[in-house]
Amino acid sequence: MRSTLYEFYGTLNEIAKGLKPSVIVEKPEALVLYEQIKSTGVLLCAGGLLEQPYIFMMEYAVCSEVDTIFTVIRNRNANPPKEIQKEGS
Repeated sequence: MRSTLYEFYGTLNEIAKGLKPSVIVEKPEALVLYEQIKSTGVLLCAGGLLEQPYIFMMEYAVCSEVDTIFTVIRNRNANPPKEIQKEGS
């Protein structure tokens, strides 16, 4: 799952930089569910994974971790530290 998320976010980064990715990766289902739960604060489905909470919580944790990593990367790229700005000047 982690590799699928990295591949998805990597594709988004390529598109953001104006590159044409070799393969367009669809948003993983676990990430869609994570985003829906995060935005509403409510578990949105019954049965399936939710009846196996240890699997669901592992998927949720991985999505949360990867989302946080790429949010930090995007924010840093948008506002690089002053040391990096000086080196590039």
